[in-house]
Amino acid sequence: MKKVLTALVVPLISAALFSGLLFTEFYRGLDSKLYDLMLRIRPGIHQDERLLIVDVDDRTITNINMYPLSRDIFADGIILMKEFNPFWAVLDIEFVDRSPAGINLDVMNRNIPEEFDRTFSDIQVNQESLFHSLLEGRFPIEEAGPIVGELSRFTLSEKDRLYEEVQKIARDNDEYLGLALSYFGNVTATVNMMDEEDPTITDELRSYTEENFPFKDKLEIDGDGYDPFSESAEIKPSIMKILSRSTTAGFPRVEIDPDGVRRRVDLIYRNKENYYGQLGFMTYWNMSGRPSMATDGRSLHLKGKEITIPLTQDGRMFIHWPKANYIESFRHLSFYDLYRHDLLMDDLFYNLKLIEQEGLLGYPYYDGDINIMDYYRELESYREQFVQAGDGTAAADYREARDYLLGEVASLLNGTGEEMILQDIEVYGLNPDLSEDQRIYVEDLKNFVPEVFSSSRNILASLQSLRSYLDETIDGSISVLGYSGTSTTDIGVNPFEEGYMNVGLYASVINTLIQRDFLRDIPIWLSAVITLIIAVLTTLIVFRLKPGPGVAAGLLMAMLSFVLPALYFYYRGTYINILPPILATVSAFLATVILNLFRESREKGFIRGAFSHYLSTDVITELIDDPSRLALGGEERELTAIFTDIKGFSTISEKLTPTELVSLLNLYLTEMSDIIMEEKGTIDKYEGDAIISFFGAPLQISNHAEKACMAALKMRDAEKSLNIRLIDQNITPSPILTRIGINTGPMVVGNMGTSKKMDYTIMGSDVNLASRLEGVNKQYGTQILISGATKKQIGDAFVTRELDKVRVVGIQRPVTIYELCGFRKQLSEDQLRAYEIYHQALEFFRAKKWAQAEEFFHMVTELIHNDGPSDVFIKRCKQYSHKAPPADWDGVYNLVKK
Repeated sequence: MKKVLTALVVPLISAALFSGLLFTEFYRGLDSKLYDLMLRIRPGIHQDERLLIVDVDDRTITNINMYPLSRDIFADGIILMKEFNPFWAVLDIEFVDRSPAGINLDVMNRNIPEEFDRTFSDIQVNQESLFHSLLEGRFPIEEAGPIVGELSRFTLSEKDRLYEEVQKIARDNDEYLGLALSYFGNVTATVNMMDEEDPTITDELRSYTEENFPFKDKLEIDGDGYDPFSESAEIKPSIMKILSRSTTAGFPRVEIDPDGVRRRVDLIYRNKENYYGQLGFMTYWNMSGRPSMATDGRSLHLKGKEITIPLTQDGRMFIHWPKANYIESFRHLSFYDLYRHDLLMDDLFYNLKLIEQEGLLGYPYYDGDINIMDYYRELESYREQFVQAGDGTAAADYREARDYLLGEVASLLNGTGEEMILQDIEVYGLNPDLSEDQRIYVEDLKNFVPEVFSSSRNILASLQSLRSYLDETIDGSISVLGYSGTSTTDIGVNPFEEGYMNVGLYASVINTLIQRDFLRDIPIWLSAVITLIIAVLTTLIVFRLKPGPGVAAGLLMAMLSFVLPALYFYYRGTYINILPPILATVSAFLATVILNLFRESREKGFIRGAFSHYLSTDVITELIDDPSRLALGGEERELTAIFTDIKGFSTISEKLTPTELVSLLNLYLTEMSDIIMEEKGTIDKYEGDAIISFFGAPLQISNHAEKACMAALKMRDAEKSLNIRLIDQNITPSPILTRIGINTGPMVVGNMGTSKKMDYTIMGSDVNLASRLEGVNKQYGTQILISGATKKQIGDAFVTRELDKVRVVGIQRPVTIYELCGFRKQLSEDQLRAYEIYHQALEFFRAKKWAQAEEFFHMVTELIHNDGPSDVFIKRCKQYSHKAPPADWDGVYNLVKK
């Protein structure tokens, strides 16, 4: 019992420690990452089809060539949207400052030219009428004075009227946008929450905001009066011309977690005695009929709707983000499509005006019920009146009239009018009495008519297709308008994407509320209780078991401390702080296992102490787990063997004292052995400067050939830096160069020897081949050779080149050998090109085309200086050019040296 009570101290301390750490920022950040993981595992939230993000994206900013967009452009887009029956618009744009006056392009490009044309035409007609009357003697010239005076007064009057029209070019864009919002109807503007007071806010704007947009008596604080909502020092509303035309307003402020991720949002903020809603929440609340609300600090209840929104520990709501990136979250509409619609409409009716000016728009070329251009002008005039009056009820009639007008335009452009016009022009051109100017005019008209009709048909087709798309996209939508261009930097981070455009946040908030698919957390005290319970259970279970079953039980409890909260979150949407139970369980488990291991440490300590000096850690671990392996015997496995040897080591050793030689060998063997063991290899033995090792035993790894090749290349690279250190410290008289041979095949591995003296080693002909390959390096001037069997098992990450088919000493079967050149990603373009040329040279060589082969091998040496294999084959090419090999030569070389 005393031991049990002593053991229980660990879970008590662990639970208290790890639960208390939830109050630290770093620890909360780690737990938040686990929350993100749980969110990825959980099924994604359904996305309401009505939600639409209207993106002021890169396409918009690039094509309009303006950032930020002027407010008249926003107004035109909002007015156009109203035509396609949207439900609501949420403005993720803070119009908190006045904008400069803008230019009314419709007035400047359409009204002013028309007014000037009409006015000067009237003046010209009056002047010509006066002159003709005088010329024809209808009245004496001395009686023309009153008429001239009247004409002067008319001219001055028209001048004043034109001046008034020109003044209309300048437009108050703030007023125009406000009128557009009033015309649209259901709009949520912004009134942000600020941390510092702002003296620029006028009393009028503050009073209007405080009177119209707080919840007032719609929010009740229940229970003990605990208020969970954050407080701001100031409000920052949109300007009056925007705010006064909006249905409601909410704050776009979003608190960001310490790690930069947006996981939760304030639904309500308090400023003084007033409570304001978040931009998305305010939209949902108004759409829901503005119900009364009550909060007890842990939830927000919408009365009459029977909706209870759970609040987090800090009084916020978890955003249930769509399980997708920004583009795949909700539906999207580029604001440029709204802008392009009006461009197409202007271009179309500009073309029709050109046709009208030539007198070709009426009967008989168009036999409709309306005068197309007059109808167009009337519609534009009515539109201006509707917007000025803020009468959005006229939008449906306006759209119907526009569709009818475009239908009539289609009848004109797609009917027989163009053909009839061209026929009439042709007939008119046959008149022999036409002047030269008239004939030129006829030719110009022949070219003009097909061009303007074709252009207009293309524009109309694009316009009708776009209108169909806008109708399908906007009808009934809850639209969130905001900037999403990468150049705007309005980019945030959510649990699913590091570059999630912030405008999508408000759609996500609205969607969370619509779907009522809420996420919750639990109080920290409850998390601490859960942590304590699972840590105590882990200790009690593991303490009573032997180390083996105890470890399994501890791992199971650690897994359950993750799995059970994960399942609860998966099915119920309630997040339990996962990190404290996991860490407390693991620490309790480890502490208890250590106590259990201590009781059996003598036996295992003996085994470890007895063998740790001459067996690898992996072998010792297997022996401790299964002492029966101390028995003699082995098993056949497919392994990869490595043999290494230092070039000219005898020459080096002659120049060193025995003490210096031992020091050099220790440094070298430690460096190389560490690399082998890092790659999961096993050191078999050392024979002087040579290392014999293998991969695939005692730990079975499927990619043992790749691991061996990786170790060989790392040994080659490590040797370069080791040589610098050895020479700088005068430890070696000359640089070290290690030759390496690698072969893969069936080998016998196990404990060999006697019951008193045994060694964990490998045996077999494939082991001998690895040894022979190390020596073959000398004959080809290479450093690392591998067999064909090894080559088959390594991937494209390694670059190899085939050298030869050889019979090595002591092995009769021919073996294809390859040089292991390096990691593909680390080789230069020249090296890769050289190896390609080398293989072409080898093909010429085997085809007995000695001259071509020699030329290509020389090309290799130009890219890789002192290339041993190329030098070998150049000598063979010269030899065979003078004396060809036997006719039955099979290309296999018998190597007589080890």
